[in-house]
Amino acid sequence: MKAVTVFFLLVLSYSSYANEEMFVRRQESDGRVAYIKKRITAADFADGTPLTADVESHAKKLSAPGDVIIQLIDAKIGGAGNSTDNALPMNPSLQEFWKTNVTDEVRKYLTEHKTEELLMEVIPFYDNLSTKRPNAFSCFVVKMTESIGFLVKALIPNPPKSTSPFVYSAGNLRRFEGTTGIHFTTRVIEKYGDRPFLSRTEMASKIVKLSDVTGNKDEIWWFCREWTKPNSYLSHAEQLCGYGQCKGETLFVSRLIPLKIAGDNMACNVENVVPMVPKAVEEFRNRVEAPILDFFKDPAHKDNTTTLTVVVQYSSDSTGRPVGFTVLNDILPDYRLVGVN
Repeated sequence: MKAVTVFFLLVLSYSSYANEEMFVRRQESDGRVAYIKKRITAADFADGTPLTADVESHAKKLSAPGDVIIQLIDAKIGGAGNSTDNALPMNPSLQEFWKTNVTDEVRKYLTEHKTEELLMEVIPFYDNLSTKRPNAFSCFVVKMTESIGFLVKALIPNPPKSTSPFVYSAGNLRRFEGTTGIHFTTRVIEKYGDRPFLSRTEMASKIVKLSDVTGNKDEIWWFCREWTKPNSYLSHAEQLCGYGQCKGETLFVSRLIPLKIAGDNMACNVENVVPMVPKAVEEFRNRVEAPILDFFKDPAHKDNTTTLTVVVQYSSDSTGRPVGFTVLNDILPDYRLVGVN
């Protein structure tokens, strides 16, 4: 079985600010960057500025030996050069990667689609609460259209030594909504050998409310059993493994939106299941499902809702076995979690 690494960003308290340039969330205890978001159009290109000497000097204090300083939202796509939040140290092997697979992808798309808008999000991850150099990044660039789809979706390890990032540009996406609230974004995997075409799930999202976690789970499970063909989940997971390296691994078929908080029959969809290593299953149960269930046990939260989004990472356009997951939710003790699967 492959070794599993899990990156956590433990969040105690955040401060946030927004201006016409970008939205930034920082950890209050030490001021390190936790999240950056910016809407980008072709008109923003002219407003970008390169990093100032002061900003580069600040970022170098966070660096490991041999690191280079990267402007996360680059000047070529409208990024601000006077913001210390927009500059972080990276492994030098990632400098060309970031330029080619993130910055150039954004600029090329908006040059060809001048009236469209993109949303770029960058999430740094850290070893622990005291470190300031990120050990990984997630980067998402989303098309702000009716059929929302990713232009870029990447999980990027950032160790001091060179490594191969997990990245791809995701096109040909389909987004659909379950009848009672789970949104799925899927992508057709290219035909591989004599295997048929197969859809893999890129993202699952659900607005969770109290009635979802207190509903009749036995009734939902009965519906799932009657509605789906025998072993359909297992069959789907095995097909996904046919497009990835699963040989010799102990993998479970697990849900992206857990049954106990899904609150509807769409939890039965095969789009909601993927193969996971045992450690990833455990992390989903303990660090995603359990905290959300505990949140709604408090009577003070009876009228609250919370959005749970699970982004699935793959190593290429044509693989079906996930290599990691990014979980976004505003009430989890671990605000964001990436499990390398």
